[in-house]
Amino acid sequence: MNSKVWRNSVGLEPGDSWKRELSAGILSYFASVYIVMVNAAILHDAGMPLRAGMVATLLTAVAGCLMMAFGGKTPIVVVPGMGINAFFTYTLVHSMKLDWREALAVVVVTGVLFAIVAFTSLYRILSDAIPHNLQHAITVGIGLFLTFIGLQKSGIVIAHRTTFVAIGHFSDPAVITSCVTLILALVLFVRGTRGGLLISMLAGTGMAYLLGAAHAPENADSGHVFAGYSDVFAGMDWGRGISLVFWIAVFLLLLIVVFENIGLISSQTLMAG
Repeated sequence: MNSKVWRNSVGLEPGDSWKRELSAGILSYFASVYIVMVNAAILHDAGMPLRAGMVATLLTAVAGCLMMAFGGKTPIVVVPGMGINAFFTYTLVHSMKLDWREALAVVVVTGVLFAIVAFTSLYRILSDAIPHNLQHAITVGIGLFLTFIGLQKSGIVIAHRTTFVAIGHFSDPAVITSCVTLILALVLFVRGTRGGLLISMLAGTGMAYLLGAAHAPENADSGHVFAGYSDVFAGMDWGRGISLVFWIAVFLLLLIVVFENIGLISSQTLMAG
């Protein structure tokens, strides 16, 4: 769409579009920058070096956003998914007993198969075959899963031997900070406050420092930022490529990726009108 026509269609003055783009970009950055640490921490639980996981997350996010900006010309931030990384670590590695390098090989095969689905008519066939209610349910399910991960990482819920999940310790400053930040974000969202997510994140960060919930890493790694990344880049292990568990993992991951993307695209296009 021509930029002038787009501005007129949404009621923007000629000088407003770049201001909106700039503010949206800043907000998107703060809304997604947490992924660098969270994604790396989840991958670290699988045995991957923490710094290498951070570098991989950054490079993937930069590549995804640039491809969407100059290739897709669509204002959608593309970063590593917070559901797939949990499946990678806690299902493929911990439950199915794959080494993280073998799980990377699963990801490569899944990526190739997903590309075949995405760039052929298979994607349209699958998308049309799924009812719209189920597509919305997929989006809600992903949101609930990410919510649970956030509650677990913040300490609001903790593991329990009998009930599996229990309420955390509300005397912990980190839990207090997380609860207050979550409530503030919900209130601002319901009230329709512009920049409410950014406001809640800034308020939560300030409160974390005031209550002592923010801690600097005790043993910070030294050396170049790319130190150790060579062990992760193209570090796939194909030793179990012909095993049954490998292809079961590929099938499960492909199923999740396809259905997750159908649900996410449905919700994104619905929100964008």
